[in-house]
Order: sequence, then structure tokens, then C-alpha cells
Amino acid sequence: MSTDDDNARKSGFSWQRIVPLLVLAAGLIAFFAFGLDDYLTFETLRENRAWLLQQVAESALLAAFVYMGIYILVVAFSLPGGAVMTITGGFLFGQWLGTAYVLVAATIGATILFIAAKTALGDLLRAKAGPFLK
Repeated sequence: MSTDDDNARKSGFSWQRIVPLLVLAAGLIAFFAFGLDDYLTFETLRENRAWLLQQVAESALLAAFVYMGIYILVVAFSLPGGAVMTITGGFLFGQWLGTAYVLVAATIGATILFIAAKTALGDLLRAKAGPFLK
């Protein structure tokens, strides 16, 4: 390995490590830039109530996967609207299935966020807290 690679590893900085944070930041910016925050509201849920319930009735499995996919994105990108998404799950799928879908999707989203942060900042933070952690 070259000296530059060793220095980059010791300093904790690498452009490759920053990519996950850049993706998360771009997703958050795009969410607001495209006005998607207007859709994660109780008003939108109320206005589209009949259509959403019809989609669940026609294809419950597809609706569950779409719901969980959106929930994963909300958590992974740290978007506002988690409370709306949680209540929507219970409303659309019932108390027990809604809770299961929320738990699975929230866990996957949080894991994605954790891995992105660990990849980008883990070595840097570990180096700064080195003596304390040992």
C-alpha cells in the first residue's frame, strides 16, 4: 500500500467513505425540492383514504411492500413524517399487521442509516475517542 492510502486511513477521510452521506443528503434535499413533504401529511391521508383502502383490498401484499418501502426510505433518509407513516400503517393494515410492517420497515431503515453513518464516520470517530473506548 502507498503512503497516501495509509495517511487517508489514519485520518479517517476518504471520498469513498463520504458517498453514503452524500446520497443521504441528496435524498433529503430532493425530498423537499420536489415537494414530497406535502404528501406525508394527515390531510393527504384523509383525502386519499378511499383510494388507499381500495388498493389494500385489491392487492394487500403489494400494498404492504409499497408501504414498507416508503417507510424504509422515510427512516433511512431521516425524513419528517414518521408519525404519519406509522399511523397510516395501522389505518391501512390494522393494528397487528400494521405494527409488524412498521417494525420491520423501521428496523431496515435504521440499519441502512446506521451502516451509512458507520461507513462514513466510524473510523474517524473511533480514532478521536480511541483512549476513551479502550
